[in-house]
Amino acid sequence: MDISNKLNNLYILLDNLEKRERKIASYLENNPPKYKGILDRSPASSSRSGDKYVQKFSFSDLEDVQQTIASAKNEIDDIQKAQAEDKRIRPRTWNEKQKQNCREIARKLWHENKEMTIASMIEHPEIIEYTKHLDGTRLSVSARRNWIKDLCPNNSPGRRRKQR
Repeated sequence: MDISNKLNNLYILLDNLEKRERKIASYLENNPPKYKGILDRSPASSSRSGDKYVQKFSFSDLEDVQQTIASAKNEIDDIQKAQAEDKRIRPRTWNEKQKQNCREIARKLWHENKEMTIASMIEHPEIIEYTKHLDGTRLSVSARRNWIKDLCPNNSPGRRRKQR
């Protein structure tokens, strides 16, 4: 079963359980048990002095529903936490995977040659190979620069700023 389907089913179950909880609580508020013995039993019948009394819901039913609601909420929280962790660990899109691969290659190349400039790194054949669109065209120079510029160990090489 897909996680999103499981989560939807849990929300539906939780909604139904909350409706049942309200129904039981309302019933018990309007129809308090007449005999002490009935409080501890599930739907039961008791006869006192010839009277038949059937309790539709008991307090134990309400407690069971509340426990089930709590466990369903815990399971929903666990699934949502797992989904959040998955989103942080795993790249979601093709573009993010390409960016991650490009950055790993740039890190490796700069580890081997610390004097390489950002401009020469952008035009390196390995970087170009991993920065192509799905149709095979190259990614723009500015996109490649933005992906790897913070990894450069030496930012000083390059053109100087103009004096005003």
